[in-house]
Amino acid sequence: MNLALREHVTSVGFLLTLSKRQIEVMFFLEKAIEMNDWEPSGQSHFVSTTRALKARGLIETRNPPEDRVKELVRKGASTATIHKMYGTSYRWRITEAGRLVLGLLRECGMEEDFGCKKFTQEKAA
Repeated sequence: MNLALREHVTSVGFLLTLSKRQIEVMFFLEKAIEMNDWEPSGQSHFVSTTRALKARGLIETRNPPEDRVKELVRKGASTATIHKMYGTSYRWRITEAGRLVLGLLRECGMEEDFGCKKFTQEKAA
């Protein structure tokens, strides 16, 4: 059971609200994880949006194995290097609830409006 989702949606009945930015980030994270080559730096509101998605139980953060990180740091690797080695798919995971929400968003045609094309354009600007 996804306790974060349960807590979020049952505080008033069953209510799950997502802002347009949260929808955009959900679609973008899905694509970024698939491609495993995207860095979140430079994306406005990324931290607050991902925190909100995490609080809703739609995404989870993940970290590289601690013993491997210690070994890399001992060898002089920077945090940026470690993140690049493990990629986006290791830092973020879309939960089962998040995948279901993405399916509902696709069902009502929202991927065309809020898909990752907009983020790609922002990053290029």
